Amino acid sequence: MYYKIAGDSDEEGMRQSFAFDVRAIKKIKFGYGQRLYPATHPTAGPREKEPVEIIKLNLQRAKDKAPLPTFLPQPVPLMRKDLLDTMRAAGVSNLDAYPAALYYPDGSRAEGEYFIVNVIGLVAAADLANSEYDADQPENMISMGFDSLAIDNEKAKGFLMFRLAENIAAVIVHEQVVKAVQAAGIPLVEFYKTEDIAIL
Repeated sequence: MYYKIAGDSDEEGMRQSFAFDVRAIKKIKFGYGQRLYPATHPTAGPREKEPVEIIKLNLQRAKDKAPLPTFLPQPVPLMRKDLLDTMRAAGVSNLDAYPAALYYPDGSRAEGEYFIVNVIGLVAAADLANSEYDADQPENMISMGFDSLAIDNEKAKGFLMFRLAENIAAVIVHEQVVKAVQAAGIPLVEFYKTEDIAIL
């Protein structure tokens, strides 16, 4: 069984939000499922190279008691270290992680260790025959919308976590990883069965 991973809020519906440094992020192709080249690569373009500096993320601190996130999916996946470590321990081996620093509006650095994560693997795993979607939309490999998504196990090729080729914004996670994260008691991260939610 497969799930879509998402960030979650606390019991009061609160979570710190961010103003991402888009200059640092949009220059790099984190969201295409492909491994970045070393920064010293002689022919790769600047958007295809690994970051050489810590990526700065600025908090929009509206509520002092709002917790820091464990996971954010957009514009690129942000993970707290315990979530990243748990996923790797559960068998996920296709995550390239780059340090990120979180800062409050007063310039002080937030506690915790965070990473921007590049999910390697763009997998065309949708089982269209058993999925629900608008048949009039063009079937493509970028932004296909689903009312209900069925994953073809054979097409998933054994990946425990991957970007869906039919909709590259969707990061899909295998049940094995979901159980490991839940067993570890990691908060503020949610998993939804792909058949039960819309993926747009």
